[in-house]
Amino acid sequence: MAVVDRISEDRAVVAVDLPGHGKRRGERFTLDGAIETVGTAIDSVGGQALVVGHSLGGYVSIATAAKAPDKVAGLVVAGSTCVPTRARTLPFSVMHRVLSMRSDGGDRASARLFDAILPPQVATAISAAGIATEVIPDVVVELSQFDPLSALAAYSGPVSLSTAVAIISG
Repeated sequence: MAVVDRISEDRAVVAVDLPGHGKRRGERFTLDGAIETVGTAIDSVGGQALVVGHSLGGYVSIATAAKAPDKVAGLVVAGSTCVPTRARTLPFSVMHRVLSMRSDGGDRASARLFDAILPPQVATAISAAGIATEVIPDVVVELSQFDPLSALAAYSGPVSLSTAVAIISG
């Protein structure tokens, strides 16, 4: 949340928990539900916003821009640049099966991994929120049916993907 804290000194910032994640753990994840969540957050800061997403949040950001382009002033998307085909989502399904066999749902193993690869403050925040392994099957199904290239083509605002910047205009 350090980034949110710094940015929010100058402007309104909302970090959302998608269905099935964070404080919304236990809810079923659907792409439509996630889009609604982001849309509600945008409404809470005035009805239009720059939408930033990483990984699943990036795909949700793209889907939100396609469905409600008038609410999205621009997109910044990282770690969400491949088309999530069934074959590309297979490792997540395998990971879900492996983690689900552990008594803690894989929380300890995930926390060790995050501790090893992420800055301490980020790893601590992720571990504190809990690793929502139980939502992986729903995410895989939803993303396997999502076409981010068509969604990006439907959005005419500015887009930044990972480190490259692309401006898509109508």
